[in-house]
Amino acid sequence: MNGTYRFELMVWGDNYYPGADTITITVADIISAMSGNAAAQRIAESMIAPALKVYPSPAKDNITLQYQDNINGQTSAIIYDMSGKIVARMSFNKDQAVYNRNLNVSTLQPGIYQVTVIGKDKKLVTSFVKQ
Repeated sequence: MNGTYRFELMVWGDNYYPGADTITITVADIISAMSGNAAAQRIAESMIAPALKVYPSPAKDNITLQYQDNINGQTSAIIYDMSGKIVARMSFNKDQAVYNRNLNVSTLQPGIYQVTVIGKDKKLVTSFVKQ
């Protein structure tokens, strides 16, 4: 919850004299915290959980592959049919935390396909339906 919170810790010493210290924590919406602040942008990107989405599903001619994580660099994607046969393979340079790539799947036969994306230290898998 956004806001400013104050926490106080009070301890009693050997001489029964109380001692206290207070800390103030400000919780801000990540979008407002990031605006205009490059360091905050880098911190926010480092907190992105790895995820892979393919949409629309079912697809007719094109799909969008959305791959997100906090590591940029050379990445590959492989599309398998349900028998495990590779039907498409591509490489790309992921240059941002959330990377979108449009793929033409018009030549694929109708069915269910599995997409595997392999990044530097991660391997994510999802599936889509081709009409």
